[in-house]
Amino acid sequence: MTQTTNHAGNDAGNDASTIDAGTFGAGTSGAVNDAVTVGTGGAVEDDVITLRLPASARWIRLARLVATGVANSAGFDADTLEDARVAVDEVCGLLVERTPTSPIDVAFRAATGSIHVRASCRVGGEVDPPDGLAVDVLKAVTTSWDWIADGGSVAIEFVVSTDK
Repeated sequence: MTQTTNHAGNDAGNDASTIDAGTFGAGTSGAVNDAVTVGTGGAVEDDVITLRLPASARWIRLARLVATGVANSAGFDADTLEDARVAVDEVCGLLVERTPTSPIDVAFRAATGSIHVRASCRVGGEVDPPDGLAVDVLKAVTTSWDWIADGGSVAIEFVVSTDK
């Protein structure tokens, strides 16, 4: 059974920032031994940059670094760029807490004035959606975000845009 929770970040209601379920391909699975994988493809606005990180907090900084580069290519100012970094940090931290061994897959796609991010991992059963401070942070720094739990996997998708 798939559980999806949709959230508007700053309650802006910006239809242009809605996450399209087809934005990212299906997640990948497999063993990773402390390896980091990076991939890209297509024209600049069609590029999806993907990372596969071990489920360890020490690798989250790499995801933040990629978020900075992607947000910069989308034309973000310093404040919105920091929002993107904070959102990536929060989402990756939530997933690391929920999976001790499964790799974390993070996909970034830039568009003019926005970035779309999907972070996902496999989990050992049902996992509750985030609450408390994590939700407050995501509401503050994203335009919209979704929690998707489907059996043995969890994904968090979000959008950060310059006009939130």
